[in-house]
Amino acid sequence: PGAAHFIIHSFDDPDHAILALPAAKVYADIAPASAHALHMPSHIFVQLGMWDRVINSNIEAYAAAIENIEKLGLPAGREDFHTLSWLAYANLMLGEYEKASENLSTALATVEKNNGNKRIYNGYLNMKARHMIETGEWEDHNLMGLDTIEGTNVNWITAVGMSAAYRDDSEIVDAVVERLSGIEKNALDSGKAYDAKRVSIMQKQVSAIAKLVVNDIEAAVALAKEAAKIEIHEMQAPSGPPVPMKPSSELYAEILMAANRPSEAILAYEESLAWIPERTPSLFGFAKAASLSGEASRAEEMLAKIKGMPGMNLEEPLFNTTETID
Repeated sequence: PGAAHFIIHSFDDPDHAILALPAAKVYADIAPASAHALHMPSHIFVQLGMWDRVINSNIEAYAAAIENIEKLGLPAGREDFHTLSWLAYANLMLGEYEKASENLSTALATVEKNNGNKRIYNGYLNMKARHMIETGEWEDHNLMGLDTIEGTNVNWITAVGMSAAYRDDSEIVDAVVERLSGIEKNALDSGKAYDAKRVSIMQKQVSAIAKLVVNDIEAAVALAKEAAKIEIHEMQAPSGPPVPMKPSSELYAEILMAANRPSEAILAYEESLAWIPERTPSLFGFAKAASLSGEASRAEEMLAKIKGMPGMNLEEPLFNTTETID
């Protein structure tokens, strides 16, 4: 099992993941009672956009984690949030929003069994933030104080800011931007330059959406482009679900589409898909951009990829390829 584990970690990036696919396919069989061994193949499956395999791996891994908790008599709430969050992400990528909501409810139940456990609550907030960002189900949340978990979790703060931006709540947007700027400064002062860059990207994403909503298109495009440039050129490719949770090149492409610049959006979607292969929102956005640019064959190519994904829920409006995309 050690060799397979090492191979998966060594090739856990978009360019090399295919080299670890044989190891990923056999690793679970080598150690079928280990929750982590059952989860590990999904590192490669995520990189290759094999979302149905990600789901199966993490369903099995989560079940094994629960079984081990019961067998070893560990305290309730030691369930594997890492596995559960990957399962939810893969469900979101296949348009299975109801199943992703069920995953989120499972996480909340764990929080309720472990009142006051910061690690568990942070795990839940991360899952809820991703759910909001991927589904566009923007809820009305206030920015909490720095003395709360919600007020210091950058993923949750970003989701709150994006939600406020899309709802044109400038007061919360301004507070979120200020909070993220403060967290970025603290990271820099602590010598955590890499973390600071990630927070800077999130702050620019929130600001870009806010500018878009008030029709300041050029400012929105500039901010989104800057965020994408930092993420692609100064950050490592994600080893799993993306962080920042909204890929910056994808957001940049969406803002270009809103600005009626589909040809430029195609280039941004290409960059996003090179960064996170087979990500369904980028594939569908690419198809829309290609259609509007008169590139019907490229649009059909992207739609064919979506239709061909095992387990894809084509009834989900975001990924419904039976309707015209323009």
